[in-house]
Amino acid sequence: MNKLETRTKKAFTLIIARLSNILIALGISATLSRVIIDKEVYGALQQLLMIYSMLSVIFAAGIPQSIFYFLPHYNDGERKGLLLQNIGLLFLQGLMLGLILFTLRNWASEAFHSPSLSNLFRVFALYPVFMLPTLSVEAVLMSYGHVLTFMIFSILSRTLTFLSLVMPIIFGLSIENSILIWDGAALILLIISLMLVFVPVRKAELIWNYGMLKKELKYSLPLAGAAILSSVIVYTDKVIVSKILGAFDYAIYANGAIELPLIGIITGSVQSVLMIDFSLKVKQGLHSEIINIWHRAVFKTALILLPFCGFLFFWAKDFIILLFSQRYTESYEIFRIYIWMVPVKIFTFSSILLPFGASLIFTEIILVNAFIAVAIIPALAYFFGMNGAALGTIIVFWLIFLYGIFRTSPQIKTTFTCFLPWGKISILLIAVIIFGGISKITISNVHIAKYISTPEMISALNLMFGFLIFIILYTIFLEKTKYFQIKTYGKQFFFKTGF
Repeated sequence: MNKLETRTKKAFTLIIARLSNILIALGISATLSRVIIDKEVYGALQQLLMIYSMLSVIFAAGIPQSIFYFLPHYNDGERKGLLLQNIGLLFLQGLMLGLILFTLRNWASEAFHSPSLSNLFRVFALYPVFMLPTLSVEAVLMSYGHVLTFMIFSILSRTLTFLSLVMPIIFGLSIENSILIWDGAALILLIISLMLVFVPVRKAELIWNYGMLKKELKYSLPLAGAAILSSVIVYTDKVIVSKILGAFDYAIYANGAIELPLIGIITGSVQSVLMIDFSLKVKQGLHSEIINIWHRAVFKTALILLPFCGFLFFWAKDFIILLFSQRYTESYEIFRIYIWMVPVKIFTFSSILLPFGASLIFTEIILVNAFIAVAIIPALAYFFGMNGAALGTIIVFWLIFLYGIFRTSPQIKTTFTCFLPWGKISILLIAVIIFGGISKITISNVHIAKYISTPEMISALNLMFGFLIFIILYTIFLEKTKYFQIKTYGKQFFFKTGF
């Protein structure tokens, strides 16, 4: 098996792991939204998950990512010391996070207008102590090339969450008791992760010195700063909605403010390929070839992602009803706004800035837009409620998109207007919007609701037949424009990147 096939196999396995994680996570939310009758309680649980997700990124402080850099440079004895140091730091960070959640539980309950949040924080406080140390598993297993093992561990982690948190609620246990069981599942995952991490170095003699700690902290702190700024951008709308409107309305907002699972998976996979190619081209001084590779990569990504934007913009209501039930129909308005995040996420700036050594520009882009997020989102949320918070978030991401292009284009010796294949992407976006509208109008005239009374089944059939019409129109469009010929290049498109 050659290096390309090995890399492709690893990438495909990683995609399966991440896609499985996201689908299980959506399944957890979809199930909980049905079995938890009280929207205020469901909203409080979503607030808990949001706060933990935000703080865990901050408290991890770039420590897991440092393994990618340091582990290959050490021998087995030093690796053992590094892993003990890394997991020890994450354990201390998890302990600190747990204490903060427990201590501030009453304050958070009042600040977010969520009476149930205090009790949830109290029983949840142990969870980060057990879970933060497991964040090193991905970096360790990927560094050793154990991609399949990571996929199994990753799926196991989400499955345990479903079994320990969701199933007890389904069988009638209180949310507080279910979270305690979830804490126990986290302890099981911690034990498994420690076994996976230390098995390769179990026979090595421990080597550790204070200099290793200084190096890791020096490497991790800039990553921690970027993580904090990114959290500001990603979570400002959610925090503001919780603060202004409370748990009941946040339940509605949380079910609508979701990103399409494929975005991060596809752009992340493309980024991995591009960073390798760009680093090589920069080293060889072949800057002129980079823009051509970049255009092809971005457009191929757009071919996959933009159709979801065009289709789901018109079918947002049915999508939300199918996913979260008719009780959360209002969430579709938020999702319809959030769907406009797709066009500006067809690439990541890090994939082109980091190979050029322009990490400071990348940090600047995030910093500028973090300030914009703090200024715009609260103001729009105050005047226009949930819709304003979602709209503010989309505005911020579009500003990141435009400002990022302005700052990044000089790095590859091009201009703003030549940075992307604007014409082809614009035509593609207009086309998928038209096709989405046609599919909606066509199926709306069929009146499926006359024959079926179940809202979720109606939505499922609407989406199925609507997508069938959409995909037929889209395929014809691609063949006629020769943007992408399905018959000739379909197999290569999915299995050989051609970047």
